[in-house]
Formats: sequence, C-alpha cells, structure tokens
Amino acid sequence: MLAEIEKGKTEDDVANNATITSKYDDLGFGNYFINSQKIRRTFYKSLKN
Repeated sequence: MLAEIEKGKTEDDVANNATITSKYDDLGFGNYFINSQKIRRTFYKSLKN
C-alpha cells in the first residue's frame, strides 16, 4: 500500500487495484462487512495522512 502511495497513486487507483489484497481475497476475507475495496481505501487514508 505504501509503495502505491509513494508512486503517486490516488485513493481511487488504490481502491480499484485488487492485486494489493488478492492474497486475502483468495482466502475469503473480503466477503464480509468490510469488503476489500473499503479496506484498501481505509488503509490508503490512514497512510496518506
């Protein structure tokens, strides 16, 4: 995530990049209340500030 931010990626770029969380998506972690796109946005916002 931090590498993507350092590359100048926007929040939308990161939120739409499923490869960032693919390891966890394959395990089914993104199928519940907080989906993968939401968690990528949350991490982006926390690291960007």
